[in-house]
Amino acid sequence: MSIITRGIRYLFKYGPKQFFKRFFSVYTTPSYMIKKKYSHLISPSKVNKLKLSETEELMFPICEKIKVSIIIPVLNKWQYTYHSLSSILENTKGNEYEVIIIDNGSTDETQEMLKRVKNIVIHRNKENFGFSRACNLGAEISNGEYLMFLNNDTYVLPKWLEYLLKTFKTHKDAGLVGSKLLFHTGHLQEAGYIVWKNKLIENYGRWDNPQKPEYNYVKEVDYCSGASILVKKHLFEEIGGFDTTYSPAYSEDTDLAFKIRSNGYKVLYQPKSEVIHIERVSSGGERAGDFKGYQERHLKQFYERWSGVIEKENLEFKCVDRKKDLFLARDRSFNKRIILVIDQKVPEYDKDAGSVRMYEYLKIFVEMGAKVIFWPDNLYPTEPYTSELQNLGIEVIYGIRRLKKYIKTYGKVIDFFYLSRPHIAIKYIDAIKEYSDAKIIYDVQDLHYLRTKRRAKVTDNADILKTAEELKRQEVYLMEKSDATISLSIQEQEIIKKINPVINAHVLPYVQSVTDKYAGLERREDLVFIGGFQHTPNQDGICWFVKEVFPFVTKEMPKVKLFIIGSNPSAQILDLGSVENVIITGYVADVSPYFEKARVFVAPLRYGAGYKGKIAHAMSYGLPVVTTSIGAEGMNLSEYENVLIGDTPKEFADKTIAAYKDEDLWNKLSQNSLKYVREICSSQSAIRKFSEIFEQLISG
Repeated sequence: MSIITRGIRYLFKYGPKQFFKRFFSVYTTPSYMIKKKYSHLISPSKVNKLKLSETEELMFPICEKIKVSIIIPVLNKWQYTYHSLSSILENTKGNEYEVIIIDNGSTDETQEMLKRVKNIVIHRNKENFGFSRACNLGAEISNGEYLMFLNNDTYVLPKWLEYLLKTFKTHKDAGLVGSKLLFHTGHLQEAGYIVWKNKLIENYGRWDNPQKPEYNYVKEVDYCSGASILVKKHLFEEIGGFDTTYSPAYSEDTDLAFKIRSNGYKVLYQPKSEVIHIERVSSGGERAGDFKGYQERHLKQFYERWSGVIEKENLEFKCVDRKKDLFLARDRSFNKRIILVIDQKVPEYDKDAGSVRMYEYLKIFVEMGAKVIFWPDNLYPTEPYTSELQNLGIEVIYGIRRLKKYIKTYGKVIDFFYLSRPHIAIKYIDAIKEYSDAKIIYDVQDLHYLRTKRRAKVTDNADILKTAEELKRQEVYLMEKSDATISLSIQEQEIIKKINPVINAHVLPYVQSVTDKYAGLERREDLVFIGGFQHTPNQDGICWFVKEVFPFVTKEMPKVKLFIIGSNPSAQILDLGSVENVIITGYVADVSPYFEKARVFVAPLRYGAGYKGKIAHAMSYGLPVVTTSIGAEGMNLSEYENVLIGDTPKEFADKTIAAYKDEDLWNKLSQNSLKYVREICSSQSAIRKFSEIFEQLISG
């Protein structure tokens, strides 16, 4: 049947609203492309027609060290087993694994087909052991550190196993990780399961668009389908494997997840591991009535066994508040603080200091046990940064979304809104106040009006001064509307308090870890600057340095070079590359080689405000810093101890030359810079401060 014919039938049967909802959720998304790409392999009607004579030999690699044992119980349906094995061979490259087939007494051509598959382990049972006993047997004869339980009616997609393994590295408390399951149509089959108190079990997101943000972050779940789950072998053995009293099928995977969680581990869902699952093929042809009986009996058994845990840890399904209940149950966040963070974009942590700071704070919120939702104002899932947040367990919102509608729906269950930057926060604060009881934390980043006022003074521009006055009115409005205001320096906190003593202002540390690649003075040379050039103080400062300061430096040290690193360089910045010994690199993904080889970092800021992340970044490498009074402002630095300061071109040049040439001074500045970062910029300091703020807002 053609797409057009199916579409017309669906339109007449369900009406225009459902028709267009289905159309846009399928045919305009990557899920439709999955179907187009893989339908010739995974369509049940085509797979069933496969003949043994049409199959090719499958040659699996022999691995000396086995990381993962892929255990596949089979009962007949050899065609599906063949296609599943084909997909494993094709899409599991670069991994150390073995394949173990447990044949539960197949009576079709399974054994003949398996003769064409080389370098796998095959164990044949004389009778049907059922899923749980077959899996346990596979585990007993396995050699891997991890056990991958996989149904034979699956088709794995590229990097499926790689993403599951990475989840265990990122989340040290993971005990079991499950894949995102798709129907062969490209629709979502499951993004984890929800176990409700009132004896209902729901596979979250069934038949929806799998590309939606709510299905694409690593999260805790009640359990994942046993069709594709990865478990640590030692843990599987410690808890006794699958409970065989659930044989031949149903609820054994649910029970396993609850046993793993009761042993102090988490059960996680990894959306980047995508597996297409046909459903009800792995049973080998059991009758529908048998399925129904197993489901009912084993579900009752499961609820009786885990009733005490479910009563304490799970929610009751209620039709009245279904959206809110799903919101809380889908990732077990009903017992967590929920924080929704709004900033201009997904933080590009290798491009600007503001993004570095936001990225570190988001990680801290996760470390504190909160459920974190990130709402970029541009609603664009910039990569690889979005995937990085999602892998940490942060739900990133993207696509066609409206925050006002979102707050109306979920605002009552959100505990905190964390707003960053005045031009972003001003768009949302009134709606949040109207539709939510959540506490609002406003992060100024830096006092924008103060930075703009200083820019107006440097450039002698009356229009910029008017902009500064408008920014001040906006920032004061935001601070007065918020329950807490965050800044990075005591100086800015004092300015805020002078504006309005009622504002609940707090100082948070800039989080920066010390490098493990410290390099001493030997073989270091040249100067370096870093900064995103969409930020006007960076462009102004480095242009001033090259034109007015650098000539004094090169007169004393003719061979010294200046490396200018930063994203979005303007034409004016690129023109600086025509100056002798000035190198414009543009954006650099990893600045470590530059910071390890440079001798002095320059931060020639003539205007600005707040804490200067670029300076802390340089100091984390033990790289001595020369800056201005504006650059050092608010950082609690001490001249000749951990920084040198110069405000005129000659003074800045002299300080740069001194830091470059005086070996004793260089070593002193270097060691004290590392000490400063360890003591002032630690994540533990930020955690303690955030904890104080959260407790104050909740109790107050």
